[in-house]
Amino acid sequence: MISGGPGSTGGRYGKLRGYAKELALYYVVPAYLYLKSPSLISLLVHVVAMSIVLLFTRGGWKRWAGYVGVGVVFLSSPLVAATGLYTTYRSQLQTYLQFFDDPDLSFSRASYSLRIIRSAGLWGQGFSEFPIRWLPFAQSENIVAFLVYGLGWIVGALLAVLVVFFILRSARIAGQAKDPFARLLVLGMASILSIKLAWSLLMSVGLLPYVGITLPFIGYNGFNTVVELAAMGVILGVYRRKDSIRHAIGERTPEAA
Repeated sequence: MISGGPGSTGGRYGKLRGYAKELALYYVVPAYLYLKSPSLISLLVHVVAMSIVLLFTRGGWKRWAGYVGVGVVFLSSPLVAATGLYTTYRSQLQTYLQFFDDPDLSFSRASYSLRIIRSAGLWGQGFSEFPIRWLPFAQSENIVAFLVYGLGWIVGALLAVLVVFFILRSARIAGQAKDPFARLLVLGMASILSIKLAWSLLMSVGLLPYVGITLPFIGYNGFNTVVELAAMGVILGVYRRKDSIRHAIGERTPEAA
């Protein structure tokens, strides 16, 4: 489907059918499941990650633009308005947007996180007298503020550097993969992890709205932590076997030459 473009054979009807399957499988069905949860932020992460994967396929930007157009037309249709979807999620969206107007008053958990980080200092205040009553969910959503308060702004800067390094390194691994499926697999998994990592850092310092995203690999996130570690294992496995396709088809590697 997404690796080679839908409908490569079968004429125009086959292409349209392939586009419809791709749109339904990667966008419509996940959107329905996430909205039933409900989890708008999970839907946003999925849509952005799948869009990144699609944009890195051959001719993917044209399909992506077409899917965006279909989505805009569908969301602006009277049918969607009649379902009450806008009414259900309007208050949640307004809460997200109000954060940028006054982050100290709206979204209290983000305000707590900002105050904790501002009081951390360069080398931190330690964990012995941590004001846990001011910072709910310190083990999950607010794990960044917890670490910065205890260990200082130096650790916060180090976390930011590690996130940037992870994004760049994942992009390099995807570029080195010879198998198209492996390359897209790395792009998809790395995109989801990168979005969560970046969002966790930026929402902790007030640059993004506070949502239920936990810092991958570090924050407590239940079974999702196991899934994140498994995704990291897949990415490393692709890097380890990035040249296996060339060996399998009998191409000579530079070492063999």
